[in-house]
Amino acid sequence: MFATRFSLVVLLTALWFLPAPGQADKQTLDVRVMSYNIRYGTAQDGANHWDERKEFLVETIQSFDPDLLGTQETLGFQRDFLAGKLAGYEVLGVGRDDGGATGEMTALYFKRERFEKLDGGHFWLSETPDKPGSKSWDTALTRMATWAKLRDRRQPKAKPIVFFNTHFDHRGQQARLESARLLRRRVTELAGQCRVIVTGDFNAGEDSPPYHALFGAEGNHASPLRDAYRLLHPARAADEGTFSNFKAGAVNGPRIDWIGLSAEWQALEAAIDRTERGGRTPSDHFAVTAILLPDNAPASRKAATKDKTAPVHRAEGDQSGDARQALRKLLDRPRVPLRAHATMLEDPETKLARWSFSFDSEADERVPGLLVKQTNVIGRRPVVIALHGTGGNKEGQLSLLNELAGRGFIAVAIDGRYHGARIPSGKGSKEYVNAMLQTWRTGIGKPFLYDTVWDVMRLLDYLMTRPDVDPARIGVIGFSKGGMESYLAAAIDERITVAVPCIGVQSFRYGLDHEAWQSRAGTFQAALDSAAKDAGAPVDAAFLRKFYDRVAPGIYSDFDGPQMLPLIAPRPLLVINGDSDARTPLAGVEECAMRARTAYEKANATEKFALHIQPHTGHAVTPQAKQLAMEWLARWLKP
Repeated sequence: MFATRFSLVVLLTALWFLPAPGQADKQTLDVRVMSYNIRYGTAQDGANHWDERKEFLVETIQSFDPDLLGTQETLGFQRDFLAGKLAGYEVLGVGRDDGGATGEMTALYFKRERFEKLDGGHFWLSETPDKPGSKSWDTALTRMATWAKLRDRRQPKAKPIVFFNTHFDHRGQQARLESARLLRRRVTELAGQCRVIVTGDFNAGEDSPPYHALFGAEGNHASPLRDAYRLLHPARAADEGTFSNFKAGAVNGPRIDWIGLSAEWQALEAAIDRTERGGRTPSDHFAVTAILLPDNAPASRKAATKDKTAPVHRAEGDQSGDARQALRKLLDRPRVPLRAHATMLEDPETKLARWSFSFDSEADERVPGLLVKQTNVIGRRPVVIALHGTGGNKEGQLSLLNELAGRGFIAVAIDGRYHGARIPSGKGSKEYVNAMLQTWRTGIGKPFLYDTVWDVMRLLDYLMTRPDVDPARIGVIGFSKGGMESYLAAAIDERITVAVPCIGVQSFRYGLDHEAWQSRAGTFQAALDSAAKDAGAPVDAAFLRKFYDRVAPGIYSDFDGPQMLPLIAPRPLLVINGDSDARTPLAGVEECAMRARTAYEKANATEKFALHIQPHTGHAVTPQAKQLAMEWLARWLKP
């Protein structure tokens, strides 16, 4: 990836010593909710015994970092173990058999720093709900619910939150139905006008009477609760099962663990946590999670939620947003649920935590990625996204990810479209080039740069859901193809706060106008030759314009480098190119830089733009340039 030969630094070094603006530790109003049946700790589960999996389970909880956690099948020693491991939480839970220490608990946890407990208690799922240990109907075991009334310290004047956690019987059908009816009544009685969140293992699927009793209408009366998962995933899928029996692949059963919410909440994310190691899960249920936003959140926060790429306000007469909106419109497609999944990987050679993750960017597009971070760092951290070049893959970025993580960043890489794990061979660019030819022939898809830019925007959506990510400190660095994708993504998505495009910035128009297009076109020569043969035309600048018009509309006009780079201002931007790189002719790069410099001057942010031209260097990044990139990212993202 990086060339090893020496290079002189021609960037003005004074830029590196100017102080960067402080990064505020922004508090969000989002409430992160997790429901988790942790499997009672005395079960004779062999290799899945509590002692063998308890640390893994804690790590799974900590990875999501819930503000509110509802657990089921929790015995007293498990309640206390989690309370000891989950620093900063207050716990409420009693044994179901006597209201004291005997029997399983529906223990709930809430962050002490964020919430003030106003009230709380327990009731039993029976005809005498206030009698500890009581049973009714056809229930096989004693069942109960625990609740807490909480004031959110981040919204002290807002309605309190009443948080319920429960566990329905596994055998008694009538008991489950009556338990749902009782829970619905108690929600109304105990919560009143408060906001409500319910977690639990309900031992029933969506077509069951208990589900309809809890979430359905009763006559003319709508339920006070909505199903968070189904709000965001309206179409049912076969892989929504939440009982794993400790097997990672057991995803096809019913969804029996639910998170309910009252009308005062918006659901931003709802997921089934498929965390596993070696095919085993931390419990015999998958955890379910949701990220909720209060309906009375400030209007600006709601706008950012509904349009996560909303532009910043600009001076009157500034037309820079027009190109941004036009490219967004060109790239736009349905924002399907992410259905994110992450698995921790073993990495004994480093003292870093490495994760494999994936998410849906489109209905039929699963994006695989790698995430590396330090194991001993807590709180929200800055992120750097690394984008590979043509024929590369995320694994090729691993050494860079490790170095970034060692410096305190969360480092992330994904496979671009038609690259890496997204193609059968796992490497090379044949499928990528073929996809361009198919787009030329059919008009379907945007494989040259644009589709991966969309995937980067969806990656940002995923990163926003992670509790370890500081959403105000996200940078991107890319190489060659990834360099182009990095400046395009930064231009249209202002959640990217720092950009370092390497050997990618260029003026496509300049190359076409000055017969300097051949080297860039050589990266997809086979597709270009076949397209020209289809058209009965010579491969020249005129035909390449037609090819671009169909495969990447606007790439040499409205969305060319000179038009895109100014849109990144006033966010920090370091451009790295070689003075002898035929793929990015230097005169075109300088035109891009001139336009960018003007934009940064108008924004009174000249210290946030830098151009580094590597002397005597072609299409490569030297160690010295790499060091500059690292310093730039550290300067502005403050790891």
